[in-house]
Amino acid sequence: MTPSRTPAVRRILSAAAKIRGHRLLWLCLGWLLLCNQASAGDLSKADIERRFQPPLHVQEKLTEIPAWPLTSELEPDSGPVGYVFESVDLAPIPGFEGTPMNFLVSIDRKGNFINVELLHQHEPVFLGGLGEPPLREFVTQYAGRNIKQQFLIALNSARNRSGPADTRSDQTTLDGVAKATASVRIVNQSVLGAALEVARTKLGFADRSKRDPAARVRTDIDDPVAFAEMLKNGMVGHLRLTNAEVEKLFAGTDGAGVDEEALAHPEAVFTDIYIAYLNTPSIGRAILGDAQYKEAMARNFENRHLWWIASAGRYPVVDDNFVPGGQSSRLSMAQDGFFLELRDQGFEPKNIVGPPELNTSRLFGVYAEAGLDPGRPLDLTLTVTRAKGMILPVLTHQTVTLKYAPPQRLFSYPPKPLPEWVLAWQQRWLDLSILGGALIVLGIVLARPAGYRSTPAACGFSASDFSPSR
Repeated sequence: MTPSRTPAVRRILSAAAKIRGHRLLWLCLGWLLLCNQASAGDLSKADIERRFQPPLHVQEKLTEIPAWPLTSELEPDSGPVGYVFESVDLAPIPGFEGTPMNFLVSIDRKGNFINVELLHQHEPVFLGGLGEPPLREFVTQYAGRNIKQQFLIALNSARNRSGPADTRSDQTTLDGVAKATASVRIVNQSVLGAALEVARTKLGFADRSKRDPAARVRTDIDDPVAFAEMLKNGMVGHLRLTNAEVEKLFAGTDGAGVDEEALAHPEAVFTDIYIAYLNTPSIGRAILGDAQYKEAMARNFENRHLWWIASAGRYPVVDDNFVPGGQSSRLSMAQDGFFLELRDQGFEPKNIVGPPELNTSRLFGVYAEAGLDPGRPLDLTLTVTRAKGMILPVLTHQTVTLKYAPPQRLFSYPPKPLPEWVLAWQQRWLDLSILGGALIVLGIVLARPAGYRSTPAACGFSASDFSPSR
């Protein structure tokens, strides 16, 4: 799609083209134009109004976040009922071509998606063989889903192998696009990242302004310790469940009493889960060893947050349908109530010293723009599923959560930003200084004795200064 050009930009390009021997200048200006328009929204209020008809009305664009509030004639006194925004303004995640895709996203005040519309993209797979129709069809699936759900992406063939339809309210699955897996993943990150920014700012969903800035990894601390010590000091998170504890989770549900092995061996280990944040050198080197740690960091060119997640026991953290590089339907990660896109990194560490024999040992990651604070606690949730019946079995899900936060000494914590009112005053310091000086002068004048009167002589003037000129 060709980006639109304003008259001013067209004049600049035309002038540059007329200069002999300056073809390079023309190319540079064109490239800057493309990059600028690919990284900033360009819709006007009129463009938005054409898409939302009464009873909805589009209000002026907000100053604190690039979004248009939506109000409704049906609820005139309730304030905004939703928000509309361009994804590139809030989550400009580069695609394969190097520039971000842009989507017009609308959500209601409960965090439900109203609509997602493709505005422009430069992905080779959607410009060439497949065309844009599969992408436009993919983004229609967001309508009606909530940003607090965990979003999984799977092709129909992969999802249908799991048997009966899954009705979990905390998880939703989007049908992917064959031959465009990576691009669709970037689409999902762009849409969800932008929606979460608006939700945090305007819907009160874990507003970032109410918490300290995100912690930063201290690369100067590199003192690996033994696995047992990491379990004690919190470097490695650990959750162990016995068969009896899991059976208790399903008490009173259709899943109770259907696991014969659990009933026969109640004290045996059902699952043993481990998690460790690898971006900190102390943890990364201790878990992976020097060689595997260097390899993992070299592969992490997108600067993702990385975790080693492993399991032992009867119930692995990935199921039989798991595809390396994808998401595990059994695992989810959240912080402040928002799910993060936890995705396998295609790396299976070997020879981990310390834990028992593992059935799964993999690296999972969350993209850097997700708004995660690695120094604060996060929730790693494992979903346990039981099936009752042979034909069209009834599925029952229960979850267990491991809370994990690496030791604070492994991070540096930027100072908390000044309150907005202080920042506003700092930006107006000159105006306020002038106003303050004027108030001081006025105060001095008003503080003079009441009987004191100014005369021309007192002010240094003589009577001749006021006589009419001849």
